[in-house]
Amino acid sequence: RAWKRSRGTGRGMIWTLLPGAVFLADGCLKKKAEEELKENEQIPVCKGHIVLRKCHNRGVAGGGFADSTKKVEILTFFLLSGLWARLGALAGRRKCKAKKLGLALTIGGGMSNWYDRHKRGYVTDYVSFRFGPEKFRRLVFNVSDFCIFFGLALLTAISCRESRWCRISRKALRMAGFSGQKRKFEIFWKNLKKAVDRFGIIW
Repeated sequence: RAWKRSRGTGRGMIWTLLPGAVFLADGCLKKKAEEELKENEQIPVCKGHIVLRKCHNRGVAGGGFADSTKKVEILTFFLLSGLWARLGALAGRRKCKAKKLGLALTIGGGMSNWYDRHKRGYVTDYVSFRFGPEKFRRLVFNVSDFCIFFGLALLTAISCRESRWCRISRKALRMAGFSGQKRKFEIFWKNLKKAVDRFGIIW
C-alpha cells in the first residue's frame, strides 16, 4: 500500500513538473531569439511556410491591451494562481489525465509569458506563418502561446464533454437524425483520451 501511495505521488509530481519544463524550454528559445535574430530580420524555414522573426509584444496574444501591460500582468498572476490550485487538487488522482495535461500546458505557457512581461515589460515572440488569412500571417507567436492555445482548447473540449448542455445537445442531434455526428465525436474523444494516456505513461 505504501508503494502504491508513493507511486501515485510520483505521478502527481509529473504533472506539477510539466509547467516548469514548458517554462524552461520556451525561456531558452526566447533567449536564443533575442541573441541571434536581428530587428526586422526574417528567416524562412520549412519551404517558406514558417518564418522566424523577433517581435516584442507588450500586450496579450495578437497585440491587444498593449497600453495595459501592468493590468495584464496582475490579472495573469491571479489566473495562474487559480490554475495552479486546480492542478494541485487533481495531481494525485489517477484519472483526469486530459484535464491535467490541459492545465499543465496552460500554466507553463502562461508562466513563461508572465515572467517576460514582469521582467522586461514585453513578451518575446519569434514564429509566424506564411499561410492562411492576411491577419493571421501578421501575427507572431512563441511556444508558450501554442501551449496555452492547446491547453485551453483541451480544457474547453473536456468542459463541453462533461456539461449538461453538451448532453442535451447530443440528445437533440440524435433525435434530429444526426447520430453519425455523435459517433464521430465519440471516436475523436476516445482517440484523444488514448493519446493522453500514452503521454502519461511516457512521462
